[in-house]
Amino acid sequence: MLNTIRTRAVLLKIDFILSSWLHLSLPNGGAMNITNIKGYLKSSTDTPHFQFELVQCSPTYFIFFLDLIPRKDIVLHPDYLNTFYEDSQLEALRKQLDTQVLEAKPYFSSSLYFRNVVSPTGILVSITCEDGGTTERAEEIIRDNIDPIANEVLELWMDSCVCKGGTATIEENERDQLEKRDPIIKSRAIEMDFSSSMPIQFGQDVADIILGIIRGVFRI
Repeated sequence: MLNTIRTRAVLLKIDFILSSWLHLSLPNGGAMNITNIKGYLKSSTDTPHFQFELVQCSPTYFIFFLDLIPRKDIVLHPDYLNTFYEDSQLEALRKQLDTQVLEAKPYFSSSLYFRNVVSPTGILVSITCEDGGTTERAEEIIRDNIDPIANEVLELWMDSCVCKGGTATIEENERDQLEKRDPIIKSRAIEMDFSSSMPIQFGQDVADIILGIIRGVFRI
């Protein structure tokens, strides 16, 4: 996916991209694979952040999250909603997954914060192939359905958000708001995605070192 990113856009608009893959051995003898890609933009633009997450809880059960995370209140800024969500056809991609993957069911995070951060077109589903399903079916869904949709959303993010910029010129007060909001988004992302999984994988001491480095990169 990251091969589609253009160097010039990275230098001008993207703050940084964080990608990770964790294999967690669970106490019950099972294992989880967590793939995560986050793209954060600088405060010189108000365009959405990018987030992809695939959590394989078992060979036949996984959770899929894909979204362009809003950076402005879409109620107060309807042009923002129109530009990045209605006009971009993201809703059509969400419906495409529902139509093509009958095993997909809406997934409701227990975090009320998380539910408030995602966009109206965010894809958040659980996919279970256990009722007569096979590992091959799970791999087929990832290859033929999740991968193409994720690449299309990433390409859309690059073209509409990174290369074209925001909905308007960023005023100083708006930049201040972005600079307050973005660190909160990043901090909670670390808390939700890494603080619980890394100690399981590496032990608390090593996890604290890794998380400290990540927080330094995030500047929080």
